[in-house]
Amino acid sequence: MLCLNKLFTLSHGLGLSLIAVAAGLTVWAFPGMDQDGARATKVQEWSIADMLSQLKESGVELRVVSTRKDGRIEQSAFLTATNQSWHELNLLPKSSQHMNLWNNTLYCERSPRDADLTVQAELWGENCLIVEPFVFFGDRNLLERVRSALEAPLASGI
Repeated sequence: MLCLNKLFTLSHGLGLSLIAVAAGLTVWAFPGMDQDGARATKVQEWSIADMLSQLKESGVELRVVSTRKDGRIEQSAFLTATNQSWHELNLLPKSSQHMNLWNNTLYCERSPRDADLTVQAELWGENCLIVEPFVFFGDRNLLERVRSALEAPLASGI
């Protein structure tokens, strides 16, 4: 798996373009509403809490641990299926050379609008997933589960 920027790889481009056109027509016909009449929200506007809610709804249930000592979750968090403590998670090196330490664990960060994620993508390589505005690093199996969970909202334009 390569670090996936924006919507995914070019091989998905045509299919996603057609879906985007259909979603765009739906939004044009019913601005701000989804199929159920609820207010639609673009992934780019999601907070970490919104993204975590989508993961949970998609069956990706992980323990969320703040990157901050005070426990607040603002722009970053660890997502884990382990019992590692806050201290243990914060000591994990975000490096491809230490992937054995990242089993069942991801780091997630919400990047600022218009952030250039090229350097992060190059550094983290195949241990990285970018679904703007979110950047994930860690266990490749969890990255794939997250990608699948976030694929539906992206494809539908939500």
